[in-house]
Amino acid sequence: DHEIWSVAIGSADAAAGSTEGTSVAGTVVINFVDNRTDARIVDVEIDADDSDVGGAVGDVELVAASRVDATGVAIAGAAHDDSSYDAAIALTFLWSNATAFVGGNHDLAVDGALKLDADGEVDTVTFGDAQEGQGGAGVAIEVMFLQHEAFLDADSAISAGSLAVSADTDVDTMALAKANAGGATGNNDINGQNRGPNDSSRAGFNADPSQPRADTSAGDSGGELNIGAAIAFTYLESDTEAYVADDDVTIDGLATVHAGAATDVHTEADASAVVDGPGTEDDTAVGIAIAISVVPVTTWAHLDDELTAGDVTVETTAPSSSDLVVRSVSGAGGGETGFAGAFSLLVLTHESTAELSTGSTTTLTSSDVAISAAGDTNSTVQALPDGDGGVGE
Repeated sequence: DHEIWSVAIGSADAAAGSTEGTSVAGTVVINFVDNRTDARIVDVEIDADDSDVGGAVGDVELVAASRVDATGVAIAGAAHDDSSYDAAIALTFLWSNATAFVGGNHDLAVDGALKLDADGEVDTVTFGDAQEGQGGAGVAIEVMFLQHEAFLDADSAISAGSLAVSADTDVDTMALAKANAGGATGNNDINGQNRGPNDSSRAGFNADPSQPRADTSAGDSGGELNIGAAIAFTYLESDTEAYVADDDVTIDGLATVHAGAATDVHTEADASAVVDGPGTEDDTAVGIAIAISVVPVTTWAHLDDELTAGDVTVETTAPSSSDLVVRSVSGAGGGETGFAGAFSLLVLTHESTAELSTGSTTTLTSSDVAISAAGDTNSTVQALPDGDGGVGE
């Protein structure tokens, strides 16, 4: 198991005593995770009739588990009077691989159960919060490749009392980008004075950074250009596969080949902090939010070559679901000029396949064969306005 937390908080202040100026601040957090697990028997001859190999007497069990919990939070802040360009960029790049397999050219005989299990569990939060800048951009990007597979693919005879070949993927991800174009006004908490991001009197100082930040852009901005951009992007490629490709497999009882995947993806860009308020009458406000999610999911269970068994089950059923939310919220204050834009895009492919492959031979010594595939997909895609939209005075 791997649990990763990365948090960066940045700030920049204009020169003391300055009534106007430009300050640049930014924070970048990058999580780079490559987690690979293998459980294998290759070129090893095993006769598990009265031995204990990974389980009960006479059983053989291989388990490969890849578990990742990664959180990356970037919070940028600046205190200034005229214009600022603050960026909070949070990036997650993740690979998860779990493989359980039997291969090689040595015989494997198991009186009890032969079990192969590949299990992948991934939880991520990527949060880019440009909290104080008048020209603030919040960016959250997640790019993930998941491959979890279990299989028999040997050039030898394999026999067992029962067989279970199983691969599962459980992924829950969130990419959240939040822009705050209220600039230094979010710091004007006491007597109109700017408060730095580490000042306990600053609004929202005690806010939980893992939660969407409340708007702090009320009051006199003292600036001429309020630009807020929030960009959230997720690319998640998930492949889950279980199969038997050996040409000499004999199972006394039930042979089960199972693949399942549960995919929850939340991608959100929030530029609603660019709002109309006192002191913005002569300003230009631009609030743009872009949320894009691309999620190809493949779940595949199959029997190849030759298998003799009492009963056979090949399934890509529960869990076999995709729940996806893609949301963008624009925001632009009035003033002389205002522009608001929200764009959301979801590209989802969810393939769930259970099959006896062409050319394979399956012999039943009992009576039942069950082949089942299921897919449950739920998606919500929204592009929403906030405040007065792009209407200027």
